[in-house]
Amino acid sequence: KEVWWGNKSQHIYFIHRERGDKELRLCEIDANTGKTRMILNERGSTHIEPNLSLGNRPNVRILEGGSEVIWLSQRDGYAHRYLYDGKKGICKNQITSGNWVIRDVLYIDEINKLIYFTAGGREKDCNPYYHYLYRININGKKLKLLTPEDADHNVTFSPIGNYFIDTYSR
Repeated sequence: KEVWWGNKSQHIYFIHRERGDKELRLCEIDANTGKTRMILNERGSTHIEPNLSLGNRPNVRILEGGSEVIWLSQRDGYAHRYLYDGKKGICKNQITSGNWVIRDVLYIDEINKLIYFTAGGREKDCNPYYHYLYRININGKKLKLLTPEDADHNVTFSPIGNYFIDTYSR
């Protein structure tokens, strides 16, 4: 699950884990030439994961044909998203921050630069394990809660992102 094709099948992406899981590398393979390059590298003093849900696909999104990458990191003690330059491997900005965690990126509107994701622990007096749907600009501004009901939300987006289904329960 830590290997996947890019949108136009020109590149293959994979997560390389160092032994002990204290280092993750995001790498890209050119499907035509076989040439491999490292896009970014993250090290931690303890075990690090590319997704909070063990066994799921890495919570990484490649944008604009590889020019930008949305990366999950727990470097500040919480699981948040960072925007990287996909060519230089340099962090452009932290997208989310705070004493809460992002669970999954569900949809990215690349035209309007909006990220739709689930998170937990942000809403006061609510169960921190509940998933809520949020939207944020890729620059980290204008965070908006989209599913305010005090419940655990399971959200599914339509293929082109113009609708979503929200089923929730307590």
